Amino acid sequence: MSDQRRSSFPQVFENEITDFTISPFSEKLLTFHSGFLMAAAISYYGTAAAASMRGDLALSCENR
Repeated sequence: MSDQRRSSFPQVFENEITDFTISPFSEKLLTFHSGFLMAAAISYYGTAAAASMRGDLALSCENR
């Protein structure tokens, strides 16, 4: 293997792993991010249903 291809491999992250038991991020931040991602997923689902050419598709999803 050439030196250029060998240098493109990712480095080993063993020194990045620690044995800390305390999260570096607050629970409030994690809750905000998970809520934001859930809201984005729901809005994408709604946008896809609204943009669909099939009218029966949105109706069948509402009946479940």
